[in-house]
Amino acid sequence: MSVEYRSNQVLLSGVVGVEQAESILDWLQQTENVKVDMSALEHLHTANVQVLAAAKVRVSAWPQDMQLNKFLQSILTNNCQ
Repeated sequence: MSVEYRSNQVLLSGVVGVEQAESILDWLQQTENVKVDMSALEHLHTANVQVLAAAKVRVSAWPQDMQLNKFLQSILTNNCQ
């Protein structure tokens, strides 16, 4: 599974495509103090990047892939713990 929801944490792994953007947004709107774990993430569609940036979630773990890591940190750096 590429998106796994836990009480106030969402785990993003593998490839998270555009089709997950709406469900991630819905969950974020219903959940407080959210943290995002992207340690196993390989690809994140830009629609999801926009959702995470708009929600101002805290990132608890960045992707291991350095290119993806740098890209996401450049956009979501204010969301870091």
